[in-house]
Amino acid sequence: MDAQRIGIVGASALVLGLITTASSGAVVKEVEWPFLGLKATNVTGGIVSPGYTGTLSVTGDADSVLSFRKVNAVNDLGSAIFTGPGVGGLSFSATLHWTAGVIAAGSTISFSVDSNGDGLFDAMDDSFSAAFVTGTGSIGDQDGDPTKLRLGAELVSLSVLDGGDAGSDWGGSVLPASFPAGSFFQFTINKALINAGAGSMDGDTNVSVFAMIPLPTPVGLASAGLLGLAVIRRRRSV
Repeated sequence: MDAQRIGIVGASALVLGLITTASSGAVVKEVEWPFLGLKATNVTGGIVSPGYTGTLSVTGDADSVLSFRKVNAVNDLGSAIFTGPGVGGLSFSATLHWTAGVIAAGSTISFSVDSNGDGLFDAMDDSFSAAFVTGTGSIGDQDGDPTKLRLGAELVSLSVLDGGDAGSDWGGSVLPASFPAGSFFQFTINKALINAGAGSMDGDTNVSVFAMIPLPTPVGLASAGLLGLAVIRRRRSV
């Protein structure tokens, strides 16, 4: 793992706590999946910059890694590491259509991990899928590194499924309609690599996916004196 990746993995400190959404008052947990070494491709060409119109894809390959998942900023995967395709691996695919610098219709993301170690990505594994919110999104320079771009957009219609295998908990089977606002996707790409024409790619793209998932028993949490606690969520750069 190179120095850049070590820095990404090490930059993880947030305040623990429960989060309440202002619109509904529902208590939720913030779940983050940070991926390293994905592949971003400029499918249609054109210069990726503020105001970009075109299509970007982000996919997994043999160098892709998911080494932890954070719930309210705390790693809950322990020593589990999912890398590349195949047994104990991961599958990742995102397609982002942009029009004048914001997300266009038909943009989606999905990923799963081979949590039961059978080499298949099926209903027994943990998975995530969502659509991007049309009209949201931003493209700009990465803070402190003008050679890179940071892109992000909001997510909607999320589905987080726990395959049911022992030792795994991705929040249970949660219906898309039950998710509050606040979920988003962000990633960084190298300007020179991604802007070399149609099909150009950056093979070392880092991605963070954040999901706001309602806690299943707010009444029980209230009786434990936890309901109403909140934290201010800071969106850090990938």
